[in-house]
Amino acid sequence: PVQVLDHVAQLEGDMAVLEDGTLIHFGFDGDTLSTRPLMEHVADVRSWSGFGDRAYLLVQGEDGSLWRVPWQSAGETSGASSRMLLGQPEKLLEDVVQFTGGTAVTADGTLWAWGQNRPAMLDQGAVDPADPYDPEDCQDMVPIMEGVR
Repeated sequence: PVQVLDHVAQLEGDMAVLEDGTLIHFGFDGDTLSTRPLMEHVADVRSWSGFGDRAYLLVQGEDGSLWRVPWQSAGETSGASSRMLLGQPEKLLEDVVQFTGGTAVTADGTLWAWGQNRPAMLDQGAVDPADPYDPEDCQDMVPIMEGVR
């Protein structure tokens, strides 16, 4: 065993939120450990792989705000995979009390959802031509219900 970080409050894959609110990306390749700070004032983080190039992090700030941060390829390759960097954060919601990769509940009890699942989505991510929605327009946030605890 090798100690990677001290004072970790939460882990999500190769991400760690430290007790001071710093989001750290870490990696271990044989004998080499690398860490790099990504963001500050973070309370929680979730990773979502998405479809194709739509991978992102959901980051909740200490103030309750929820942000979607896309992963972007840096163009460099290291071994079998390319190096990924975080893109420009986009604020999704304020006053979030709980969230998953595709849903969030705000303090007023509203359940919100977003993502790529459309009414006529097929098994492998293809969209049925009869689907009345534009398959490219799939990141909208919609309120699902109120009164959620």
